[in-house]
Amino acid sequence: MYNIYIKTFTSTYNIMGVSDEQLSIIVDAYNMKANEFILSGQTYNINRINILKIFTHEIEESPKSVYSNAIEYKIAEKVFGPYYHIPPKNLAKIGSDITDKILKDGIVQSSHSNFLDIEKIQRLKGFELKEFDFKRLIQLCSELNDNFKNKNYLTVAILGRCIINHIPPIFGFNTFNEVSNNYGSQSFKKTMNHLNITMRSIADSFLHDTIRNIESIPSVEQINFSQDFDVLFSEILRILDSK
Repeated sequence: MYNIYIKTFTSTYNIMGVSDEQLSIIVDAYNMKANEFILSGQTYNINRINILKIFTHEIEESPKSVYSNAIEYKIAEKVFGPYYHIPPKNLAKIGSDITDKILKDGIVQSSHSNFLDIEKIQRLKGFELKEFDFKRLIQLCSELNDNFKNKNYLTVAILGRCIINHIPPIFGFNTFNEVSNNYGSQSFKKTMNHLNITMRSIADSFLHDTIRNIESIPSVEQINFSQDFDVLFSEILRILDSK
């Protein structure tokens, strides 16, 4: 049996007591970049997945029992409301992390290509408008991609913050806060708020936090807002096409 840890942009959860057959379903869905999969009649969301960890189960107590008693054992962390998850560091106490044996490096590392869609950046170069000069935006995008490829994740977050501060006039606003709260559908607003709140907070911590006795370097999962930016730039191009 296996215990699974899944973290997406919107949720964190465990699947406990997974069989070999069920593990194959999960891994296939992950490799195919599916949005969801079904186990025993229950649908699990993996849209915009950040982390998938796979652990063996090596103690006598059943996985379901471990999860139900996780609060008492103090190995669970609260997600929201009554919901909890067991993080990887604690799943490692009841089994071995076999993620690297199951998920091949080429699949896991495929995110280290381009943060922003090259074709969208190229399309920006084709617009010549009196009201907007796109040279700085294009340069910011290019530098963001370069730093993402080189795993300079501090810089990626900071450049992402620069971009969302730079583009509000395209939407008819002065600040990105106004864009995220007032422009487009509820789905678009939700995505923009994720950039405006979560990404901005992460970038601000890199810019403003003073040195401490113990520091951490951001991971790709922490700063990878590429899908949110893809939604943002798709709408920018749609607006520019209409002018």
